[in-house]
Amino acid sequence: MNTEIYNYFKSTCGLVRNECHSDLQAKYDIYSVKELKTQLKSLKLSNAAVFEIKFVSHLLRTRINKAEKELQRRYNDDKYICNNFWGYVKTTFQRNNSPALQFSKQQCTEFFTKVFSAVSPGKLFSLPDWIPTFNKPASAFDLTPPSYQQVTHIIRRMKASGSPCPLDKISIICFKRCPYLRSKLSEIIRYI
Repeated sequence: MNTEIYNYFKSTCGLVRNECHSDLQAKYDIYSVKELKTQLKSLKLSNAAVFEIKFVSHLLRTRINKAEKELQRRYNDDKYICNNFWGYVKTTFQRNNSPALQFSKQQCTEFFTKVFSAVSPGKLFSLPDWIPTFNKPASAFDLTPPSYQQVTHIIRRMKASGSPCPLDKISIICFKRCPYLRSKLSEIIRYI
């Protein structure tokens, strides 16, 4: 869909060329991203020259992309997980070329021990002795991810006041009414 929209605008409006607009470059070089957005809006409302609108739009997109890349580079994964767990999950799923995570149980234990001990330095995170150990299961666990129909069935049976998020940030109603979100949810479950 993105390609179709891009091709339509490419054929009707053209592309922003890397032409030398030294006067425009000097004029807009000192503008911040917020000021560029305001200027672009006023240029569109005043029916200014098309090449100036294209130049400002291209400059704005370039600066926003640079800021996003800088933000991603600035965050260390451990620090980002501690500060904003759901933001980290969202950016991880948005990366198309990110390799699948492969780690052992020992590496996982060390990682979470390090992360949780950074939050509460004096507390040791170990399993208490009073928790009973369970026997081995009699039957093997089914590790196949649920199908779209199974996810839909579960969502339809949930109460409208329920929330799939433990922090109650999302209502189940959006999943009940939008099949696209259900398909994305089933894709996420399959990816995990």
